[in-house]
Amino acid sequence: MRKINGIQFRAGVEKAIHKVASDLGESVSVTWSNEITTAAINQWGNILLANVADDALVDQALVWRYAAKGLHELLHRKWTSFYALRSIGDQYLHQLHNGVEDAWIENRAVREGLTGNVEQLLTVLVDSMVDQSMGEVKDWTDPRQYPFAFAVNLRLHGKTVPMAKGHEWILVEAQKRLTLCQNTAETLELARWILSRLQQPNEQPQPQPQGEGQDGEGQGEGEGEGQGEGQGEGEGEGEGEGSQSGSKGSTAADQGEGEGKGAGQPKKPESAGAAKPVKGSEKARATEPSEGVKPSGASGTYTGESGLVSAANHTGKNRTWDISITASARLRYEVKRLFENTANDEWQVNRRAGSLNVRALPKVSSSDRLFKRRLELDGVDSAVVVALDVSGSMFESYWTGDHYSSYMHHAVKAAAALLDTLHRAGVKVSLITFGSRTAVFKGFDEPLARGLSKLVKVGDGGNTNDYQAVRYAHELLARRPEARKAVFVITDGVGNEDATAAQVKSGEALGITTVGIGICLDVQHIYPKSITINNAADIGNASFKQIKMAA
Repeated sequence: MRKINGIQFRAGVEKAIHKVASDLGESVSVTWSNEITTAAINQWGNILLANVADDALVDQALVWRYAAKGLHELLHRKWTSFYALRSIGDQYLHQLHNGVEDAWIENRAVREGLTGNVEQLLTVLVDSMVDQSMGEVKDWTDPRQYPFAFAVNLRLHGKTVPMAKGHEWILVEAQKRLTLCQNTAETLELARWILSRLQQPNEQPQPQPQGEGQDGEGQGEGEGEGQGEGQGEGEGEGEGEGSQSGSKGSTAADQGEGEGKGAGQPKKPESAGAAKPVKGSEKARATEPSEGVKPSGASGTYTGESGLVSAANHTGKNRTWDISITASARLRYEVKRLFENTANDEWQVNRRAGSLNVRALPKVSSSDRLFKRRLELDGVDSAVVVALDVSGSMFESYWTGDHYSSYMHHAVKAAAALLDTLHRAGVKVSLITFGSRTAVFKGFDEPLARGLSKLVKVGDGGNTNDYQAVRYAHELLARRPEARKAVFVITDGVGNEDATAAQVKSGEALGITTVGIGICLDVQHIYPKSITINNAADIGNASFKQIKMAA
Protein backbone atom coordinates (compact mmCIF):
# COMPACT_ATOMS: atom_id res chain seq x y z
CA MET A 1 0.00 0.00 0.00
CA ARG A 2 1.29 3.46 -0.93
CA LYS A 3 2.78 5.50 1.89
CA ILE A 4 2.35 9.25 2.33
CA ASN A 5 4.11 11.67 4.66
CA GLY A 6 2.50 13.51 7.53
CA ILE A 7 1.96 16.78 5.65
CA GLN A 8 0.11 15.01 2.82
CA PHE A 9 -1.83 12.99 5.40
CA ARG A 10 -3.04 16.05 7.33
CA ALA A 11 -4.13 17.78 4.14
CA GLY A 12 -6.18 14.75 3.09
CA VAL A 13 -7.82 14.35 6.50
CA GLU A 14 -8.73 18.02 6.81
CA LYS A 15 -10.21 18.07 3.30
CA ALA A 16 -12.34 15.01 4.07
CA ILE A 17 -13.55 16.37 7.42
CA HIS A 18 -14.52 19.73 5.93
CA LYS A 19 -16.43 17.95 3.15
CA VAL A 20 -18.37 15.90 5.71
CA ALA A 21 -18.98 18.97 7.87
CA SER A 22 -20.34 20.82 4.85
CA ASP A 23 -22.72 17.91 4.13
CA LEU A 24 -23.97 18.14 7.72
CA GLY A 25 -24.31 21.92 7.64
CA GLU A 26 -21.61 22.32 10.31
CA SER A 27 -18.56 24.56 10.52
CA VAL A 28 -15.48 23.14 12.25
CA SER A 29 -11.74 23.59 12.59
CA VAL A 30 -9.15 20.84 13.01
CA THR A 31 -6.38 20.88 15.62
CA TRP A 32 -3.59 18.30 15.75
CA SER A 33 -2.57 17.59 19.32
CA ASN A 34 0.23 15.59 20.90
CA GLU A 35 -1.73 15.43 24.13
CA ILE A 36 -4.48 13.04 23.00
CA THR A 37 -4.33 9.59 21.42
CA THR A 38 -7.66 9.45 19.59
CA ALA A 39 -10.15 12.23 18.72
CA ALA A 40 -12.37 14.74 20.51
CA ILE A 41 -14.51 17.80 19.83
CA ASN A 42 -15.19 20.82 22.03
CA GLN A 43 -18.21 23.07 22.37
CA TRP A 44 -16.82 25.52 19.80
CA GLY A 45 -16.68 22.91 17.05
CA ASN A 46 -12.91 22.41 17.18
CA ILE A 47 -12.05 18.79 16.36
CA LEU A 48 -8.87 17.56 18.05
CA LEU A 49 -7.01 14.68 16.42
CA ALA A 50 -3.97 12.71 17.55
CA ASN A 51 -0.92 14.32 16.01
CA VAL A 52 1.14 12.83 13.20
CA ALA A 53 4.70 14.00 12.55
CA ASP A 54 5.45 15.71 9.25
CA ASP A 55 8.04 13.09 8.36
CA ALA A 56 5.95 10.10 9.47
CA LEU A 57 5.12 7.64 6.68
CA VAL A 58 1.58 6.32 7.01
CA ASP A 59 -0.80 4.22 4.95
CA GLN A 60 -3.48 5.99 2.97
CA ALA A 61 -5.98 3.84 4.88
CA LEU A 62 -5.19 5.95 7.94
CA VAL A 63 -6.70 8.94 6.15
CA TRP A 64 -10.05 7.17 6.05
CA ARG A 65 -9.85 6.18 9.71
CA TYR A 66 -9.13 9.75 10.72
CA ALA A 67 -11.91 11.04 8.43
CA ALA A 68 -14.25 8.56 10.14
CA LYS A 69 -13.15 9.85 13.54
CA GLY A 70 -13.90 13.37 12.33
CA LEU A 71 -17.38 12.28 11.22
CA HIS A 72 -17.93 10.60 14.57
CA GLU A 73 -17.02 13.79 16.44
CA LEU A 74 -19.32 15.82 14.17
CA LEU A 75 -22.16 13.50 15.14
CA HIS A 76 -21.41 14.27 18.80
CA ARG A 77 -21.64 17.98 17.98
CA LYS A 78 -24.96 17.41 16.25
CA TRP A 79 -26.71 15.20 18.84
CA THR A 80 -24.79 14.80 22.12
CA SER A 81 -25.77 16.95 25.09
CA PHE A 82 -22.54 17.38 27.03
CA TYR A 83 -24.42 19.18 29.78
CA ALA A 84 -26.27 15.95 30.60
CA LEU A 85 -22.95 14.20 31.30
CA ARG A 86 -21.82 16.44 34.16
CA SER A 87 -23.43 14.20 36.75
CA ILE A 88 -21.32 11.15 35.83
CA GLY A 89 -18.66 10.67 38.48
CA ASP A 90 -17.91 6.96 38.17
CA GLN A 91 -15.21 6.09 35.63
CA TYR A 92 -16.74 2.73 34.76
CA LEU A 93 -20.18 4.21 34.12
CA HIS A 94 -18.56 7.04 32.16
CA GLN A 95 -16.86 4.59 29.76
CA LEU A 96 -20.00 2.48 29.52
CA HIS A 97 -22.05 5.53 28.61
CA ASN A 98 -19.41 6.65 26.09
CA GLY A 99 -19.94 3.35 24.32
CA VAL A 100 -23.74 3.57 24.41
CA GLU A 101 -23.72 7.19 23.18
CA ASP A 102 -21.25 6.38 20.41
CA ALA A 103 -23.42 3.52 19.18
CA TRP A 104 -26.56 5.69 19.37
CA ILE A 105 -25.20 8.56 17.26
CA GLU A 106 -23.64 6.23 14.68
CA ASN A 107 -26.72 4.02 14.30
CA ARG A 108 -28.86 7.13 13.93
CA ALA A 109 -26.53 8.62 11.31
CA VAL A 110 -26.65 5.41 9.24
CA ARG A 111 -30.42 5.13 9.66
CA GLU A 112 -30.97 8.70 8.49
CA GLY A 113 -28.32 8.53 5.73
CA LEU A 114 -26.73 11.83 6.76
CA THR A 115 -24.01 11.68 4.10
CA GLY A 116 -23.55 9.56 1.01
CA ASN A 117 -20.87 7.33 2.50
CA VAL A 118 -21.75 7.55 6.19
CA GLU A 119 -22.10 3.79 6.71
CA GLN A 120 -18.88 3.04 4.84
CA LEU A 121 -16.89 5.57 6.90
CA LEU A 122 -18.31 4.45 10.24
CA THR A 123 -17.74 0.80 9.36
CA VAL A 124 -14.07 1.60 8.71
CA LEU A 125 -13.91 3.11 12.21
CA VAL A 126 -15.57 0.15 13.95
CA ASP A 127 -13.54 -2.43 12.05
CA SER A 128 -10.27 -0.71 12.99
CA MET A 129 -11.36 -0.69 16.65
CA VAL A 130 -12.16 -4.39 16.52
CA ASP A 131 -8.96 -5.34 14.70
CA GLN A 132 -6.88 -3.50 17.27
CA SER A 133 -8.71 -4.96 20.25
CA MET A 134 -8.57 -8.56 18.97
CA GLY A 135 -4.80 -8.33 19.03
CA GLU A 136 -4.72 -6.85 22.53
CA VAL A 137 -7.48 -8.50 24.58
CA LYS A 138 -6.94 -12.05 25.81
CA ASP A 139 -9.90 -12.39 28.14
CA TRP A 140 -13.30 -10.99 27.12
CA THR A 141 -14.80 -12.11 30.44
CA ASP A 142 -12.69 -9.50 32.24
CA PRO A 143 -15.16 -6.82 33.47
CA ARG A 144 -12.74 -4.12 32.30
CA GLN A 145 -13.57 -5.11 28.70
CA TYR A 146 -17.37 -4.97 29.03
CA PRO A 147 -17.90 -1.27 28.14
CA PHE A 148 -15.80 -1.67 25.00
CA ALA A 149 -17.64 -4.85 24.01
CA PHE A 150 -21.01 -3.09 24.34
CA ALA A 151 -19.69 -0.03 22.49
CA VAL A 152 -18.81 -2.19 19.49
CA ASN A 153 -21.67 -4.67 19.52
CA LEU A 154 -24.43 -2.10 20.02
CA ARG A 155 -23.49 -0.64 16.65
CA LEU A 156 -25.46 -2.12 13.77
CA HIS A 157 -22.53 -1.88 11.32
CA GLY A 158 -19.04 -3.32 11.23
CA LYS A 159 -17.39 -6.25 12.98
CA THR A 160 -18.10 -7.60 16.46
CA VAL A 161 -16.09 -8.69 19.49
CA PRO A 162 -16.88 -11.67 21.75
CA MET A 163 -19.46 -11.26 24.53
CA ALA A 164 -19.15 -13.04 27.87
CA LYS A 165 -21.77 -15.76 28.37
CA GLY A 166 -24.64 -14.29 30.32
CA HIS A 167 -24.43 -10.94 28.53
CA GLU A 168 -26.18 -12.02 25.34
CA TRP A 169 -29.67 -11.17 26.57
CA ILE A 170 -28.45 -7.83 27.96
CA LEU A 171 -27.05 -6.94 24.53
CA VAL A 172 -30.25 -7.94 22.72
CA GLU A 173 -32.38 -5.93 25.13
CA ALA A 174 -30.01 -2.94 25.01
CA GLN A 175 -30.08 -2.94 21.20
CA LYS A 176 -33.88 -2.71 21.29
CA ARG A 177 -33.89 0.04 23.88
CA LEU A 178 -31.20 1.99 22.04
CA THR A 179 -33.46 2.39 18.99
CA LEU A 180 -35.96 4.19 21.24
CA CYS A 181 -33.50 6.66 22.76
CA GLN A 182 -34.06 10.25 21.75
CA ASN A 183 -31.29 12.14 23.56
CA THR A 184 -28.19 11.86 25.73
CA ALA A 185 -30.16 11.76 28.97
CA GLU A 186 -31.90 8.61 27.76
CA THR A 187 -28.67 6.93 26.61
CA LEU A 188 -27.28 7.65 30.09
CA GLU A 189 -30.24 5.90 31.69
CA LEU A 190 -29.70 2.98 29.33
CA ALA A 191 -26.05 2.83 30.42
CA ARG A 192 -27.16 2.78 34.06
CA TRP A 193 -29.54 -0.07 33.27
CA ILE A 194 -26.78 -2.04 31.51
CA LEU A 195 -24.49 -1.52 34.50
CA SER A 196 -27.15 -2.81 36.89
CA ARG A 197 -27.44 -5.97 34.76
CA LEU A 198 -23.66 -6.39 34.53
CA GLN A 199 -23.50 -6.42 38.30
CA GLN A 200 -25.76 -9.51 38.22
CA PRO A 201 -25.15 -10.91 34.72
CA ASN A 202 -26.78 -14.32 35.13
CA GLU A 203 -30.04 -13.16 36.72
CA GLN A 204 -32.10 -13.05 33.56
CA PRO A 205 -35.76 -12.26 34.36
CA GLN A 206 -38.37 -14.77 33.24
CA PRO A 207 -40.91 -13.71 30.59
CA GLN A 208 -44.32 -12.62 31.89
CA PRO A 209 -47.38 -14.69 30.97
CA GLN A 210 -48.83 -13.65 27.65
CA GLY A 211 -51.20 -10.70 27.85
CA GLU A 212 -50.19 -9.46 31.28
CA GLY A 213 -48.66 -6.01 31.66
CA GLN A 214 -45.57 -5.51 33.73
CA ASP A 215 -44.74 -2.54 35.88
CA GLY A 216 -41.62 -0.78 34.76
CA GLU A 217 -40.21 2.28 33.21
CA GLY A 218 -40.30 1.28 29.54
CA GLN A 219 -40.62 3.60 26.63
CA GLY A 220 -42.03 3.18 23.14
CA GLU A 221 -45.00 1.49 21.54
CA GLY A 222 -45.62 -2.07 22.61
CA GLU A 223 -48.44 -4.52 21.97
CA GLY A 224 -49.96 -5.21 25.34
CA GLU A 225 -53.07 -4.36 27.36
CA GLY A 226 -51.22 -2.63 30.15
CA GLN A 227 -51.83 1.11 30.36
CA GLY A 228 -48.99 1.47 32.85
CA GLU A 229 -45.40 2.08 32.00
CA GLY A 230 -44.49 -1.47 30.99
CA GLN A 231 -45.36 -3.65 28.04
CA GLY A 232 -46.77 -7.12 27.74
CA GLU A 233 -47.45 -9.32 24.75
CA GLY A 234 -51.22 -9.25 24.69
CA GLU A 235 -53.04 -8.46 21.52
CA GLY A 236 -54.43 -5.14 22.69
CA GLU A 237 -52.60 -1.99 21.77
CA GLY A 238 -51.08 -0.05 24.66
CA GLU A 239 -48.56 2.74 24.66
CA GLY A 240 -45.88 2.98 27.34
CA GLU A 241 -45.66 6.42 28.93
CA GLY A 242 -42.39 6.17 30.84
CA SER A 243 -39.59 8.62 30.20
CA GLN A 244 -36.73 6.22 30.90
CA SER A 245 -34.86 4.07 28.42
CA GLY A 246 -36.17 0.71 29.56
CA SER A 247 -37.85 -1.23 32.37
CA LYS A 248 -35.75 -2.82 35.05
CA GLY A 249 -35.98 -6.55 34.82
CA SER A 250 -37.69 -6.72 31.43
CA THR A 251 -36.55 -9.15 28.74
CA ALA A 252 -36.50 -9.23 24.99
CA ALA A 253 -39.84 -11.02 25.11
CA ASP A 254 -41.37 -8.34 27.32
CA GLN A 255 -40.48 -5.53 24.91
CA GLY A 256 -43.17 -4.92 22.32
CA GLU A 257 -42.45 -4.60 18.67
CA GLY A 258 -41.34 -0.98 18.77
CA GLU A 259 -41.84 1.16 15.73
CA GLY A 260 -38.34 2.65 15.75
CA LYS A 261 -37.33 3.62 12.21
CA GLY A 262 -34.59 1.59 10.62
CA ALA A 263 -33.70 -0.55 13.64
CA GLY A 264 -31.53 -2.77 11.45
CA GLN A 265 -30.53 -6.36 12.12
CA PRO A 266 -28.58 -6.80 15.37
CA LYS A 267 -25.18 -8.42 14.94
CA LYS A 268 -24.47 -11.76 16.60
CA PRO A 269 -21.08 -11.72 18.30
CA GLU A 270 -19.39 -14.95 19.32
CA SER A 271 -19.47 -16.03 22.94
CA ALA A 272 -16.56 -15.98 25.36
CA GLY A 273 -16.39 -17.65 28.79
CA ALA A 274 -18.83 -17.16 31.62
CA ALA A 275 -19.42 -13.55 32.63
CA LYS A 276 -18.00 -12.21 35.86
CA PRO A 277 -20.02 -9.67 37.82
CA VAL A 278 -18.96 -6.04 37.78
CA LYS A 279 -17.88 -4.78 41.17
CA GLY A 280 -17.20 -1.26 42.32
CA SER A 281 -13.44 -1.19 41.81
CA GLU A 282 -12.99 -1.96 38.09
CA LYS A 283 -11.39 0.53 35.75
CA ALA A 284 -12.94 0.16 32.33
CA ARG A 285 -11.04 -0.06 29.06
CA ALA A 286 -11.47 3.08 26.93
CA THR A 287 -14.20 2.67 24.34
CA GLU A 288 -12.17 4.51 21.68
CA PRO A 289 -8.75 3.07 20.76
CA SER A 290 -5.48 4.90 20.28
CA GLU A 291 -4.14 5.14 16.74
CA GLY A 292 -0.58 4.64 17.96
CA VAL A 293 0.86 7.09 15.44
CA LYS A 294 4.26 8.77 15.76
CA PRO A 295 3.86 12.03 17.70
CA SER A 296 5.36 15.27 16.44
CA GLY A 297 6.63 16.53 19.79
CA ALA A 298 6.45 16.13 23.54
CA SER A 299 3.49 18.49 23.73
CA GLY A 300 1.76 21.21 21.77
CA THR A 301 -1.00 21.61 19.23
CA TYR A 302 -1.01 22.60 15.58
CA THR A 303 -3.70 23.96 13.32
CA GLY A 304 -3.27 25.41 9.87
CA GLU A 305 -6.64 27.17 10.17
CA SER A 306 -7.43 28.84 13.48
CA GLY A 307 -3.70 29.06 14.17
CA LEU A 308 -3.45 31.86 11.59
CA VAL A 309 -4.34 35.54 11.95
CA SER A 310 -3.98 38.52 9.65
CA ALA A 311 -0.86 40.69 9.73
CA ALA A 312 -2.98 43.46 11.28
CA ASN A 313 -3.18 41.38 14.48
CA HIS A 314 0.60 41.65 14.84
CA THR A 315 0.84 45.33 13.95
CA GLY A 316 1.47 48.05 16.55
CA LYS A 317 0.05 51.55 16.33
CA ASN A 318 2.41 53.73 18.34
CA ARG A 319 5.88 52.59 17.31
CA THR A 320 8.04 52.48 14.20
CA TRP A 321 11.10 50.21 14.26
CA ASP A 322 14.46 51.05 12.75
CA ILE A 323 15.37 48.60 9.97
CA SER A 324 18.14 50.74 8.49
CA ILE A 325 20.80 48.02 8.62
CA THR A 326 21.02 46.47 5.18
CA ALA A 327 23.44 44.05 3.64
CA SER A 328 26.56 45.48 2.00
CA ALA A 329 27.28 44.98 -1.69
CA ARG A 330 30.03 42.52 -0.86
CA LEU A 331 27.73 40.52 1.44
CA ARG A 332 25.02 40.41 -1.22
CA TYR A 333 27.56 39.19 -3.79
CA GLU A 334 28.87 36.46 -1.48
CA VAL A 335 25.37 35.28 -0.65
CA LYS A 336 24.46 35.21 -4.33
CA ARG A 337 27.53 33.09 -5.04
CA LEU A 338 26.72 30.91 -2.06
CA PHE A 339 23.25 30.11 -3.33
CA GLU A 340 24.63 29.46 -6.79
CA ASN A 341 27.48 27.27 -5.60
CA THR A 342 25.90 24.08 -6.85
CA ALA A 343 25.75 25.44 -10.41
CA ASN A 344 28.27 24.09 -12.92
CA ASP A 345 29.74 26.38 -15.56
CA GLU A 346 32.96 24.95 -17.02
CA TRP A 347 34.79 23.82 -20.14
CA GLN A 348 35.16 20.10 -20.79
CA VAL A 349 38.40 19.42 -22.68
CA ASN A 350 39.75 16.49 -24.69
CA ARG A 351 36.65 16.38 -26.88
CA ARG A 352 36.55 15.22 -30.51
CA ALA A 353 34.13 18.02 -31.42
CA GLY A 354 33.26 21.48 -30.19
CA SER A 355 35.32 24.65 -29.94
CA LEU A 356 39.01 24.42 -30.72
CA ASN A 357 41.16 24.15 -27.59
CA VAL A 358 44.31 26.08 -28.51
CA ARG A 359 46.16 24.62 -25.54
CA ALA A 360 45.85 21.14 -27.12
CA LEU A 361 47.37 22.12 -30.49
CA PRO A 362 50.80 20.65 -29.63
CA LYS A 363 49.09 17.24 -29.65
CA VAL A 364 47.76 17.64 -33.19
CA SER A 365 50.07 14.99 -34.62
CA SER A 366 49.16 12.33 -32.07
CA SER A 367 45.52 12.97 -31.03
CA ASP A 368 42.20 14.06 -32.46
CA ARG A 369 40.92 15.32 -29.09
CA LEU A 370 41.71 18.95 -29.77
CA PHE A 371 38.35 20.46 -28.89
CA LYS A 372 36.49 21.62 -25.82
CA ARG A 373 32.79 21.95 -24.95
CA ARG A 374 31.10 24.31 -22.49
CA LEU A 375 29.05 22.57 -19.74
CA GLU A 376 26.35 24.72 -18.10
CA LEU A 377 24.07 23.44 -15.35
CA ASP A 378 21.65 25.63 -13.42
CA GLY A 379 22.10 26.13 -9.70
CA VAL A 380 19.69 24.76 -7.13
CA ASP A 381 16.61 26.94 -6.64
CA SER A 382 16.03 27.97 -3.04
CA ALA A 383 13.07 29.04 -0.88
CA VAL A 384 13.35 30.48 2.62
CA VAL A 385 10.86 31.39 5.35
CA VAL A 386 11.94 33.96 7.94
CA ALA A 387 9.92 33.44 11.16
CA LEU A 388 10.01 36.38 13.59
CA ASP A 389 8.99 35.94 17.24
CA VAL A 390 6.61 38.78 18.25
CA SER A 391 5.58 37.40 21.65
CA GLY A 392 5.37 39.71 24.64
CA SER A 393 8.79 38.77 26.00
CA MET A 394 10.46 40.10 22.83
CA PHE A 395 9.22 43.61 23.64
CA GLU A 396 10.48 43.73 27.24
CA SER A 397 13.00 46.47 27.98
CA TYR A 398 16.43 45.85 29.51
CA TRP A 399 19.34 48.12 30.49
CA THR A 400 22.38 47.89 28.21
CA GLY A 401 24.65 49.95 30.48
CA ASP A 402 23.91 53.33 28.94
CA HIS A 403 20.37 53.06 27.59
CA TYR A 404 17.26 50.89 27.52
CA SER A 405 16.71 48.52 24.64
CA SER A 406 14.53 45.50 23.78
CA TYR A 407 15.02 42.17 22.04
CA MET A 408 12.72 43.32 19.27
CA HIS A 409 15.11 46.19 18.48
CA HIS A 410 17.67 43.60 17.40
CA ALA A 411 15.16 41.14 15.96
CA VAL A 412 13.54 43.44 13.40
CA LYS A 413 16.99 44.44 12.13
CA ALA A 414 17.98 40.78 11.78
CA ALA A 415 14.75 40.03 9.91
CA ALA A 416 15.21 43.01 7.59
CA ALA A 417 18.84 42.05 6.87
CA LEU A 418 17.86 38.49 6.04
CA LEU A 419 14.99 39.54 3.79
CA ASP A 420 17.09 42.08 1.91
CA THR A 421 20.08 39.77 1.47
CA LEU A 422 18.09 36.76 0.33
CA HIS A 423 15.84 38.79 -1.97
CA ARG A 424 18.82 40.34 -3.73
CA ALA A 425 20.37 36.88 -4.10
CA GLY A 426 17.34 35.74 -6.09
CA VAL A 427 15.95 33.50 -3.34
CA LYS A 428 12.18 33.11 -2.94
CA VAL A 429 11.55 34.38 0.59
CA SER A 430 8.53 34.73 2.90
CA LEU A 431 8.20 36.48 6.27
CA ILE A 432 5.90 35.16 9.00
CA THR A 433 5.45 36.41 12.57
CA PHE A 434 4.35 34.37 15.54
CA GLY A 435 2.96 34.98 18.99
CA SER A 436 -0.03 33.01 20.21
CA ARG A 437 -0.87 32.55 16.54
CA THR A 438 0.93 32.99 13.23
CA ALA A 439 0.60 35.74 10.63
CA VAL A 440 2.01 36.08 7.11
CA PHE A 441 3.74 39.46 6.67
CA LYS A 442 5.16 38.70 3.24
CA GLY A 443 4.24 35.90 0.87
CA PHE A 444 6.79 34.33 -1.45
CA ASP A 445 5.56 36.37 -4.43
CA GLU A 446 4.89 39.67 -2.65
CA PRO A 447 7.24 42.63 -3.20
CA LEU A 448 9.96 43.05 -0.58
CA ALA A 449 8.97 46.68 0.03
CA ARG A 450 5.49 45.61 1.08
CA GLY A 451 6.83 43.14 3.63
CA LEU A 452 9.29 45.68 5.06
CA SER A 453 6.53 48.29 5.35
CA LYS A 454 4.65 45.91 7.64
CA LEU A 455 7.78 44.90 9.54
CA VAL A 456 8.51 48.47 10.75
CA LYS A 457 5.07 48.49 12.44
CA VAL A 458 5.26 45.04 14.05
CA GLY A 459 3.58 44.75 17.47
CA ASP A 460 3.00 42.38 20.38
CA GLY A 461 1.37 39.09 19.36
CA GLY A 462 0.77 37.46 22.77
CA ASN A 463 2.30 34.20 23.96
CA THR A 464 5.05 32.20 22.23
CA ASN A 465 3.63 29.41 20.07
CA ASP A 466 6.89 28.71 18.24
CA TYR A 467 5.87 25.11 17.53
CA GLN A 468 2.85 26.28 15.53
CA ALA A 469 5.00 28.75 13.56
CA VAL A 470 7.84 26.36 12.74
CA ARG A 471 5.44 23.62 11.67
CA TYR A 472 3.49 26.08 9.52
CA ALA A 473 6.74 27.25 7.91
CA HIS A 474 7.66 23.64 7.14
CA GLU A 475 4.22 23.11 5.64
CA LEU A 476 4.66 26.16 3.39
CA LEU A 477 8.05 24.96 2.19
CA ALA A 478 6.92 21.37 1.66
CA ARG A 479 4.57 22.67 -1.05
CA ARG A 480 7.29 24.66 -2.81
CA PRO A 481 9.02 23.34 -5.97
CA GLU A 482 12.50 24.58 -5.00
CA ALA A 483 15.13 21.99 -4.19
CA ARG A 484 16.74 23.83 -1.25
CA LYS A 485 14.46 24.90 1.61
CA ALA A 486 15.27 26.64 4.88
CA VAL A 487 13.60 28.38 7.83
CA PHE A 488 15.28 31.13 9.87
CA VAL A 489 13.65 31.54 13.29
CA ILE A 490 14.46 34.83 15.06
CA THR A 491 13.45 34.37 18.70
CA ASP A 492 14.33 34.78 22.36
CA GLY A 493 13.71 31.04 22.72
CA VAL A 494 10.98 31.29 25.37
CA GLY A 495 8.34 28.94 23.97
CA ASN A 496 7.41 25.27 23.61
CA GLU A 497 10.97 23.99 23.53
CA ASP A 498 10.41 20.21 23.39
CA ALA A 499 7.74 20.27 20.68
CA THR A 500 9.67 22.79 18.58
CA ALA A 501 12.92 20.81 18.82
CA ALA A 502 11.06 17.68 17.71
CA GLN A 503 9.54 19.60 14.79
CA VAL A 504 12.99 20.81 13.72
CA LYS A 505 14.11 17.16 13.49
CA SER A 506 10.98 16.26 11.55
CA GLY A 507 11.69 19.05 9.06
CA GLU A 508 15.28 17.85 8.61
CA ALA A 509 13.95 14.42 7.65
CA LEU A 510 11.93 16.13 4.88
CA GLY A 511 14.95 18.07 3.63
CA ILE A 512 14.03 21.38 5.30
CA THR A 513 16.81 23.07 7.27
CA THR A 514 15.76 25.10 10.32
CA VAL A 515 18.22 27.52 11.88
CA GLY A 516 17.74 29.62 14.99
CA ILE A 517 18.84 33.21 15.52
CA GLY A 518 18.78 33.68 19.28
CA ILE A 519 18.28 37.27 20.39
CA CYS A 520 20.50 37.70 23.46
CA LEU A 521 20.03 34.01 24.20
CA ASP A 522 21.60 30.72 23.11
CA VAL A 523 18.91 28.60 21.41
CA GLN A 524 21.11 25.69 20.32
CA HIS A 525 19.15 23.25 22.53
CA ILE A 526 16.14 23.90 20.26
CA TYR A 527 17.90 24.61 16.96
CA PRO A 528 21.14 22.61 16.54
CA LYS A 529 22.06 25.08 13.79
CA SER A 530 21.98 28.42 15.58
CA ILE A 531 23.79 31.63 16.45
CA THR A 532 23.26 34.32 19.07
CA ILE A 533 22.89 38.05 18.39
CA ASN A 534 23.75 40.29 21.34
CA ASN A 535 23.90 43.67 19.67
CA ALA A 536 22.74 45.40 16.52
CA ALA A 537 26.27 45.68 15.14
CA ASP A 538 26.46 41.88 14.79
CA ILE A 539 23.30 41.56 12.75
CA GLY A 540 24.71 41.74 9.23
CA ASN A 541 27.54 39.29 9.94
CA ALA A 542 25.32 36.97 12.01
CA SER A 543 22.69 36.85 9.28
CA PHE A 544 25.31 35.89 6.75
CA LYS A 545 26.60 33.12 9.01
CA GLN A 546 23.06 31.80 9.24
CA ILE A 547 22.68 31.78 5.49
CA LYS A 548 25.93 29.84 5.11
CA MET A 549 24.73 27.40 7.75
CA ALA A 550 21.51 26.72 5.84
CA ALA A 551 23.12 26.58 2.42
